[in-house]
Amino acid sequence: MADMPFKVFLSYSTDPDESPIVWRLQTLAASNGIQMFVPQRAGVKAPSGRRHVPLVSDEVRAAIDNADCVLAIITSRTGPAVEKELNYALARKQVIIPIVEEGIHEPSLSLVRELFLTNGLSRAY
Repeated sequence: MADMPFKVFLSYSTDPDESPIVWRLQTLAASNGIQMFVPQRAGVKAPSGRRHVPLVSDEVRAAIDNADCVLAIITSRTGPAVEKELNYALARKQVIIPIVEEGIHEPSLSLVRELFLTNGLSRAY
């Protein structure tokens, strides 16, 4: 029986400046036998009456549930989709590895602080 590939869910913002990083990470992962799920951001709309609440699609929930860890790119432009994905991953007790842009401030920092405290890494933060 063949080994199962290590699976990573990549949570990232829609900032165009992040696209090269996202695709580079996916390429590096694939070349090392790591399966990386990169969610599509365009075309997801909330049902009427809930315009400002980003959706976590069934596909994204399944990918987070099946991942060995979640890799999160946290920048000053991190949007609500990332926060929603990370909140879902936290609720599912997934391992979350944040990559944090140097010098970011609230409100993004509060999400990062929660990640460290939830994962028992408060001394490192």
